[in-house]
Amino acid sequence: DAPVRNIEKNAFKGCSISSFDFSDTDCVPNGAFQNSGITSAKIGENRESFEYKQTVGNYGFFSCENLTKVAVGGNVNEISTKAFANCPNLETVVIADSVEEISPDAFENSGNVTIVCTENSYAQTFAQDNGIRVTTFVIESDLYGQTAQTRPRSLRIVRKAEKRY
Repeated sequence: DAPVRNIEKNAFKGCSISSFDFSDTDCVPNGAFQNSGITSAKIGENRESFEYKQTVGNYGFFSCENLTKVAVGGNVNEISTKAFANCPNLETVVIADSVEEISPDAFENSGNVTIVCTENSYAQTFAQDNGIRVTTFVIESDLYGQTAQTRPRSLRIVRKAEKRY
């Protein structure tokens, strides 16, 4: 099966789709899953697949009442305006170090969310500045000095702590 590389704006808006693996897609465009029944999503995890960074577009998952967990992988650099806003059941969003920009209203009215990220990352600072629960972890280098970002199989969580800011 060939991977899905492109999704059009508002492609699944209002659909009853339950989960989707975005590991190979070029981006999550504006409103792609707005008001849909999606419950979980993996976004941008296949780092070798892309020559450029991905964005979770404006209103990408806006008002997805069934959405509970999201993994934002190492090929995403931005989470845009209200991307995960009004998702009352969203509990966990794992955010890679590659994310360098998160809109202040990205998680608006999604009060149950906990951001899981590496310690001292942009995502941790964002969570602290916006009163969002955050769980952090430390990535330990392997014997060759490479981290999990360059060698995904070397990821080992050596310490984690949950804080509410």
